[in-house]
This record gives sequence, structure tokens and C-alpha cells, in this order.
Amino acid sequence: MSNYQKGDTVSVLDVWRDEKGSIQTKRRPGIIYDVIGEDNYLIFFYGIDRTGKVPGLSIKLDSPEGKELGLTKDSYLNLSRFKKRKKIDIYRLIGHCNDDLLEKIDEIIDKEGIKRPLN
Repeated sequence: MSNYQKGDTVSVLDVWRDEKGSIQTKRRPGIIYDVIGEDNYLIFFYGIDRTGKVPGLSIKLDSPEGKELGLTKDSYLNLSRFKKRKKIDIYRLIGHCNDDLLEKIDEIIDKEGIKRPLN
């Protein structure tokens, strides 16, 4: 099993409750934002563009960033919260987030006052 680091784009298990309260799961791409001990803190990509609804970035599949990240479709990087996952929940490495995009992510997090994971 690999050790992941900040900036790695991975395919990971996402778990949530739908509007009826049922637990749903899906593999989705995410960027490792931080690793603290055994915990990986990720920000996830979604297929629905949430511009103006939640802080984040729209990334086109055919853009240089989309290709480097390993995306398979146009996606929205939701920066409104971090999700914690163990290595066992991560299926594989699919790409990497460059330093310029990580800096842009940090700027949005700072501007929006989003709480980062604690070291």
C-alpha cells in the first residue's frame, strides 16, 4: 500500500447520506490536501458544477489541470470541507495537483475562512 502526500489525486471511496437518510457510496476523485498520522484529508471532485453555491473550482477535463489531475470528466472541486479517509479507502493514484493549483486552492480556503485540518 502506497503512502500518499499532499497534491496527489486519488480515486477514493466517498460516503454520504442521501435525502432519505440512506447511506450512499461512490468512487470519486479527490486531492490529498494533508496527511496527519494515518489520516488523509481530502477535497473531493463532483460532476455537478456548484459555482456560486459552495467555494471551489471548476476544472475542465481537457484543460492542462484536468489532464494532470487525471480527471475523466469536467468536475467541480468542492472546497467547502475536508473529508478524512484512511489509506484503505483509497483505491489508487490517478494524477497530481501542481503547486500553482494548490496555491489557488489555499487562496480560496483563506478567503472563505474554511477550517483546515489540524496538525
